[in-house]
Amino acid sequence: EEEVKANWEKLKLKEGKKSVLEGVPNSLPAMVKAMRIQEKVKGIGFDWDTKAQVWDKVQEELAELQEAEESKDKSEIEYIIDNDIREKGEYQLTNVLENMKQKGTKFSPGKVDEWLDCGNKDATVYTNQRILENVKNKEQLKAGSATIINSEIIEPCFIGENVHIENSKIGPHVSIGSNTKVTDSVISNSIIQTNVKAASCNIANSMIGHFAELKGANGTYSISDYSTIQEN
Repeated sequence: EEEVKANWEKLKLKEGKKSVLEGVPNSLPAMVKAMRIQEKVKGIGFDWDTKAQVWDKVQEELAELQEAEESKDKSEIEYIIDNDIREKGEYQLTNVLENMKQKGTKFSPGKVDEWLDCGNKDATVYTNQRILENVKNKEQLKAGSATIINSEIIEPCFIGENVHIENSKIGPHVSIGSNTKVTDSVISNSIIQTNVKAASCNIANSMIGHFAELKGANGTYSISDYSTIQEN
């Protein structure tokens, strides 16, 4: 009998019925109406034996909602990029939010503990500093594959996979990308990207791009990928 009822409800939905609850009159007394609703939704799988099963279903529905919202937000960002909508030469998140608002998205205010920027080198280095401070007691920041020989690491620092550090002093607030090699150097408050080679350097407040090579560099730098600096 239960299987027949379930198949009946599913068949009605396929025939164009918008909701399984359409057959429940609004005029019913509250208790009777609640029982009828329970009978209806039971026919399409909303029936559980324990409270744990109910919570599992709630979590499942919330996860689907979150996925849908994230997908919608991503599509709005892609719309801005695909249509090359810019202000002052840059893509603006405010344009994304405005586009969402025009389509009916409702926003509510929330508290922002800290607003961090990555608009230029100094702002990005500062943001790196704040992130390292915020996660230093929550996440593992040094990869197990990193090799550190005869060197001092002043926390907090992020050290990526297969990084090799030798005869150097690193930190505080340094992030080093994977496969980077640092020897005989002092580095503080800087972002070193992946596959960098730095030897005999003394740098601070710097951003070093991927695959850059530095030898004898001394000071503050902001250099792009594949750059080479060699100083006496």
